[in-house]
Amino acid sequence: MAHVHPTFFSPDTNTSANKYEIVCQYKSKAAINSRSMWFGDDPLKFTLPILMFQLILFMFLSRSLHYVLRPLRQPKFICNIIVSKLINFFFFFFENSMKMNRNLLRWPSKKALNIGIICFLIPFIVTNSIGLYLSRFIDDGLGPFYFFVGASLSITAFPVLAYTISEYNLVNTEIGRLALSSSVVNDILGYFFMALYIVIHQTSLSNSLLTFMILIALAIFVIFMLPPGILWINRTHTKGRPINQIFITVILLGVLIFTTFGEMIGASAVDVPLMLGFAIPEGSPIGIALAETIDTMLEDFLLPFFYIRLGLSIDVYQIKDMKNFEMLQSIIVIGYTAKLVATMIPSLFCNLSVKHSLSLSLMMNIRGLIEMVTFINWRAKEFVQLIDDQSMAILTLSTIIVTSIVTPLATIFLDSSNHFVAKTNGTIQNAIMDPEFRVLTCIHGEEDVHAIITLLETSHPTSFSAISAYVLHLVELVGRVIPVTYCQTISKQMLESNDFDPTTAAFRNYSNNSNGCFCFQPCTVVAPYKTMHKDICTLALQKRAALIIIPSRKNHSFIGGGVSATNSSINKLNRNVLLNAPCTVGILVHRGHHSLAAVRDYFAYRYSILVIFLGGTDDREALAYCTRMSTHPGVSVTVVRFMLCETNRDKNDENERMMDDFVVHEFKLHNIRNERAVYCEKVVEDMEQVFYGIRSLRFNNYHLVMVGRRHNTNLMNDTAMENWIENSELGVIGDMLESSDFATSVASILVVQQCVMVDGDCFNWKTESSHYMHWCS
Repeated sequence: MAHVHPTFFSPDTNTSANKYEIVCQYKSKAAINSRSMWFGDDPLKFTLPILMFQLILFMFLSRSLHYVLRPLRQPKFICNIIVSKLINFFFFFFENSMKMNRNLLRWPSKKALNIGIICFLIPFIVTNSIGLYLSRFIDDGLGPFYFFVGASLSITAFPVLAYTISEYNLVNTEIGRLALSSSVVNDILGYFFMALYIVIHQTSLSNSLLTFMILIALAIFVIFMLPPGILWINRTHTKGRPINQIFITVILLGVLIFTTFGEMIGASAVDVPLMLGFAIPEGSPIGIALAETIDTMLEDFLLPFFYIRLGLSIDVYQIKDMKNFEMLQSIIVIGYTAKLVATMIPSLFCNLSVKHSLSLSLMMNIRGLIEMVTFINWRAKEFVQLIDDQSMAILTLSTIIVTSIVTPLATIFLDSSNHFVAKTNGTIQNAIMDPEFRVLTCIHGEEDVHAIITLLETSHPTSFSAISAYVLHLVELVGRVIPVTYCQTISKQMLESNDFDPTTAAFRNYSNNSNGCFCFQPCTVVAPYKTMHKDICTLALQKRAALIIIPSRKNHSFIGGGVSATNSSINKLNRNVLLNAPCTVGILVHRGHHSLAAVRDYFAYRYSILVIFLGGTDDREALAYCTRMSTHPGVSVTVVRFMLCETNRDKNDENERMMDDFVVHEFKLHNIRNERAVYCEKVVEDMEQVFYGIRSLRFNNYHLVMVGRRHNTNLMNDTAMENWIENSELGVIGDMLESSDFATSVASILVVQQCVMVDGDCFNWKTESSHYMHWCS
């Protein structure tokens, strides 16, 4: 019988006073919305509030547990499982296949091909051989199941591995890239096996042929018919404007429709999204828009439903038959061991070290969402219930335990912290008179081009010391998994061509007007900002660069105290480059709008530089760079040296002061007859007088201010000031010059840091007595 209760009382306007009409409603047990607790309802007995409560509880517990387990290097996958309706999980597979680099499919390296094939075949053969032997002792008709367990243990799912590698910032490492490439080859064999199973699994020959033809038709549609439509969307897209949301909606609905159709014909809910994802070019405008849309939807809404369902399906109390448990567990252990060995042996033959081979072997054993979906499908009744509750619990728990062990071990063995240690002195002081001055310039966008070219011209490329610049365009990785780094070879015919993007065209024009004293090579790196420094440092090491020039971004504040996310990421990138660079780094803060028209006229070029010299390794490197610049006929240089008075000097700083004096003396010798060079000394008593002296300088008279990043002397102690600076990558003086107190200054800022050598200082100076000239005081 339906329950009737009054929900509210309202005056009856058609009757006299004090008469009310009772308005009632039917209260269903399946009611969705609650009237709230103020009307006596229990919100947790209604569908929508309990759903919202479950989602909030899941997200809170999952993130809390991930914070606790972070020191143990546990991935988010393990946390989600521990805390955990299969609903729309296939968007995960669609997104990850969309981000896959197609070149890995077209041209896999010989190393990846060998490892991918061997690490699939050997464990597949071993596990199936043992499974066939043990099937004679298995009851309940579960013998054939071990055939599929062997296949599952032999496959390393690319989406799962890519997700984990991206989470731990290993996509830029050689082993990380090799693992992804090998998993693609491994996956192709696995997809072939699954497609073969779908066809053979049909109840009759006619159904098998029909399913086979439908799968072929679906593959033809994805490979030949869908890509032209996607390319048309990319061509019609206007650069700088968002993709039309109609296209996004249609594609996402298409994924739902095709996946449903695939399941109707017997295909897996994993295979169809993976095939559709391959049709979306990675890194394209539509791919980026889809990735941004799916990421939030997946991480915070859809996947929690899957993890909740998965957690409910794991029942350890179902493990009762110890005989079957021991046999299944034996095959699982043998399968993982066989894959570990099958990956490590070819890795060693490919000249990988034992540590890297072991790390790669552990990575190829990482499991995740795809395996869990496979187990759930095997358990489903519509899949002829291939496994029972006990096997489901054993497989799921084994996957969780193995992944929680191999993931931290793989990251520990793959310690890439020392990949960029310089083997030679990559400093400006050592390269100042070299026939070739190699510079790696980083550019985020067209707004950085003019400032970089102006700085290169100021560096004075000549026939005796030409400048070779590697122009690295930094692109944030969105809509793809694997980062890409490539350099383009510029031929003489290409220099005369007009088929260049604006950035490359600007450097080409400058090169054509340099009389052969400047040459460049355009390069591009597509990677996440949090790992992009590895590509920058690797390229600098390969090209033997003496200097890395990277632009900085001011953290503009918005209403509410927010900061631009992009600017914050760029500044974090700069800090990572400073920590890992194998050579000198110059962080350029561009101000003003100095015209580059003068660059075309060598003798009409005018540029004024101020160097603030406090002493120390970085200041010496900045002064050495300025010494090279001072030889340019259009550049005027002013060096202001702050010196501590004799009474306040520390004898422990005597060696540093001698090295400072030597570099200053070198500057004076190079400019002994240069009327455009000025050297001044200011004697101060403490750090407060240094700041006062810097504020008294007329910065608007200069185009560029150069300063070292670190100062650890009695005159300037960075440690004591670190809590007062906003941008640590600029150092104390650089942060002060970039602050709002100097907002009216039009002078750009170049903060210089010399590389940190493991076996000593980068600068090989000579302790010889010198005669010091007096320029001005």
